[in-house]
Amino acid sequence: MRLVEPSKEMEKHFIDMANDNMQANELRYQFAFEENFDFGVYIEKLRDNSKAEKIKPGYVPTTTFWLIDDHGKILGVSRLRHYLMPHLEIEGGNIGYDVPPSERMKGYGTILLEHTLLKAKEMGIKRVLITCDSDNIGSAKIIQNNGGIYENESISTESGKSVSRYWISSQMDKDAIKHWVVVNGSPRIGMNSDKLIETLERTSYFKDAEFTKFKLDSMNISPCTGCNQCRESNRCTIEDDFHALIETIIRHKKLILISPSFNYNVTAQMKCFIDRLFSQYAFSADGCTSQLGEGIEAIIIGICAGDDDGMGYTMEAMKRPLQDHGIQIIYEYKYLHTKHMPVWKNENLCGELETFFSI
Repeated sequence: MRLVEPSKEMEKHFIDMANDNMQANELRYQFAFEENFDFGVYIEKLRDNSKAEKIKPGYVPTTTFWLIDDHGKILGVSRLRHYLMPHLEIEGGNIGYDVPPSERMKGYGTILLEHTLLKAKEMGIKRVLITCDSDNIGSAKIIQNNGGIYENESISTESGKSVSRYWISSQMDKDAIKHWVVVNGSPRIGMNSDKLIETLERTSYFKDAEFTKFKLDSMNISPCTGCNQCRESNRCTIEDDFHALIETIIRHKKLILISPSFNYNVTAQMKCFIDRLFSQYAFSADGCTSQLGEGIEAIIIGICAGDDDGMGYTMEAMKRPLQDHGIQIIYEYKYLHTKHMPVWKNENLCGELETFFSI
């Protein structure tokens, strides 16, 4: 997955993305289906928009980027404005972005913005303003996942809606900031697993840390079919959200796996993810080695309605596959008896977690 500037060779992928938007009744790329549309002219226009001498009065130079996968499919579009004008300080900011409807809720928005911030740094833009509609929770999460600091709200001069304004320093040392990738196996929304992660974020151990959260139940991750093609290609041949998730884990090297215990084991969603990790081995005549790289640390969290015996194999099912890939398990945390004390009712949980993560 990489961020590129648009090129004439990518016409088919652009039309596919535009059609994705149209099918969802989102019209931002409807011009691609007009009779006189010329893709080559469109690409030249995008390039001209990045040059100060080519833009119209009242506009700022803007570079467009496309986030693409290994096959060239467009997973997101970002627009980096080189500087701000007064109207952009109210709404628009330095970076705008969109993700095709069929690719949303997969973590691509966070990856898209992260890569675009690196481009801003390369251009010497030290401080980046990003805005979103105040009721756009998904976009706000993307901004916050990339270190966005909320400043205030303004009112859009076009729509009259409330707009939230965030600032991000593109100069910040990303290596000095812990960025945790949360893989949540619970199929429920807003229940014990979600609430425990929210509480975890408030502890001093995770102070100033950033989080990218993946809810497996809302992702398109198919079960392993046992085809063994990964033994030949060193890559899973199933094309779904698993690849973006793995790339994010490899990039940040900080992982939290959390799963409730269902019938003495992890959930089906978590088991599906764990099984697919088999494709991350590189196979040779001498055996196999992990393709995940070195230095990944992980925390595993199990949640159970009953006691430790009821937890069954839940912790081991998450722990062993990670260890086989050379991932260091730095903490194992169990939350028991949710039937009698759900996470959201436990007023002492934050203090309990503070103590646990101080050991």
